Amino acid sequence: MSLDLTARNDWSSTLPVNNRSYFYDSANLSFVVTDFMQQMGWKRPSWLTFAKVRLSAAKVGKDTDPYELETYPEFHRTIAGNNPIKSRIKANSELKPEISHAYEAGLDMKFLNNRLGFDFTYYQSSTINQIMNAPMSGYWDWKRINAGDIENKGFEFMIYSTPFKTQNSEFNLNVNFAHNNTVVKELNSDVDYISLNYKKERMLVDVGAVQGGRLGDIYPNVRYVRDENGNVKTRAGFPLVEQPIKRAPIGNIQPDLLMSVSPSFTYKGLSVSALFDMKFGGDIVSMSEAIATGYGTAKRTENRENIIFNGVDETTGLPNTIAVNGEELYKMIGGENAVAEEFLYDASYIKLKELSFGYSFSKKMLNKTFINSLRVSLVGRNLCYLLKHTPGTSPEGGFDTTMFSQAIDFTSVPYSRTFGFSINVGL
Repeated sequence: MSLDLTARNDWSSTLPVNNRSYFYDSANLSFVVTDFMQQMGWKRPSWLTFAKVRLSAAKVGKDTDPYELETYPEFHRTIAGNNPIKSRIKANSELKPEISHAYEAGLDMKFLNNRLGFDFTYYQSSTINQIMNAPMSGYWDWKRINAGDIENKGFEFMIYSTPFKTQNSEFNLNVNFAHNNTVVKELNSDVDYISLNYKKERMLVDVGAVQGGRLGDIYPNVRYVRDENGNVKTRAGFPLVEQPIKRAPIGNIQPDLLMSVSPSFTYKGLSVSALFDMKFGGDIVSMSEAIATGYGTAKRTENRENIIFNGVDETTGLPNTIAVNGEELYKMIGGENAVAEEFLYDASYIKLKELSFGYSFSKKMLNKTFINSLRVSLVGRNLCYLLKHTPGTSPEGGFDTTMFSQAIDFTSVPYSRTFGFSINVGL
């Protein structure tokens, strides 16, 4: 058994004088069950190789960036070409340090002389006074605030196995699972909504948080008008749209499950391995598809004839039977002010992320040379999607790594398929 304790206090010059000191500590406990059984003289089952239990609790503090206590407009200026752009952020002279409380429990077990094993971790964390920007109207674009309480919990589960093994060959299979859910339990009393669109540019959607909701909810700027049964209302054959007053999400960026599978096989000097990357659940809005639809270049716009939109007449409530011009319909639902739900896709995918072949020459083959070891390898990365739902665009879209961009496929560069060849020589 081992126990590690830490304690630390920071004083940050980027926080107000009254709030710049914050203390945080941690405790980590691990207990190797199989070692304890041996020390106690207990007989260990033949199928059990190793067992370990882990418990940890930690408190972590974080300050903010410089110049966030007083307003300095010039420090919030970026240059786009020759045109200066100001993002007006109202400072907050009463900021508090961001504090996270995290708890974790884990179990690591190995069986059958390490032929099979797993590592399971469950975690839960709560972040209070999270420092972020809240949107404002008027002169100020944003206000720096402490956001309240955001809870994060989930699990990670890794299975590693060797199903097949002989003197000359071996097959290994490793599988990873991960699930995470982040909920906004409480917001700052001054705001009822936090936008994660840090650029504050008008997109098809906004991504943000409301109290009691999930972090990463997707809110449309334009949506269809629907009846009480969820049918889209039409007028003269065209769907009715509106700018929603009440915030109601049409999706969320958080996946239900992240997964990877990595099989590998070796036979004498030959080796083959692969890595499959998987994501199940979560949503993404294809702004690329929306703009292409508005311009008539998307595949869905191939039909330019009269189209009967699937909806109900706003007056009679009966199914729509009025045909409309396809070009006019595409311009209405697509473009830069498109109806976001029309371009909402399941972000799930299965991807062959890596495939490699290698060969290691035996010492016998190198016996009459000055080389001690020689291995040649061919590696391919980002080879193909085996499953995806987006229309010709990447379900991993996003123009940067922020949470907001994860909800949007817009001008994102597709992952490049690459091939590499390597030779490793030992002298």
